[in-house]
Amino acid sequence: MSNINVDFQHLVLLVGTNTLPNYIAARYFIDVDNNDRLRKIWLVYSSGEDEMGTTNERDRIKEHLQEYIKNKKRKIEISDVSLSDVGKAEAIRTDVIEKLTKKIKRGESVHLNYTGGTKAMAVHVYHTINNKCNNTSFS
Repeated sequence: MSNINVDFQHLVLLVGTNTLPNYIAARYFIDVDNNDRLRKIWLVYSSGEDEMGTTNERDRIKEHLQEYIKNKKRKIEISDVSLSDVGKAEAIRTDVIEKLTKKIKRGESVHLNYTGGTKAMAVHVYHTINNKCNNTSFS
């Protein structure tokens, strides 16, 4: 993961059924030397009750990241962003605006790592963050 912007306050991760890519990306951004500004990790997941829901995966990655952050003696908050319907573009955009972008202060920087989640999640979360936040980067 070289040549990636590491100067941001918010890290957004898309939670899919395989949490390993998110865990590796989060640890990289927590550990990287020049990223003392990282203050919040957002876990975007599907709240669906069916097989598409990733609430359990969100819980597992959150638990592991909280322990890792504690051991590193860092002060990084972890927040959840539940998507009500990962199959509908408008629902994804609305949830991301209401639960994530409206809570980011003007001028704060956001990095989206879109390796997890579904393709629809990646596309619509990317476009929403890119359109609603001023200082963005992506990997």
